[in-house]
Amino acid sequence: MGDRVTITVFGKTFKVLSGHAEDLRTLEAEGAVYHEFADRDSGGEFLGTFTRYRIAFTPAEIYEYVEAHVAHQ
Repeated sequence: MGDRVTITVFGKTFKVLSGHAEDLRTLEAEGAVYHEFADRDSGGEFLGTFTRYRIAFTPAEIYEYVEAHVAHQ
């Protein structure tokens, strides 16, 4: 299932998978998360590379994301 870590962010303590912990820390610090997506050509073929994107959240989206993690706990 994966290694879980305990972190405190947004004034709440979570026990989450390490990848989620990184997302929560970055979201608290920057208001964004980073993810890699496969690069594809116009026909949908995978090009063998990935591009890393910064995905900014609105304050409302941050609240919903954090509350979803609270509910999951």
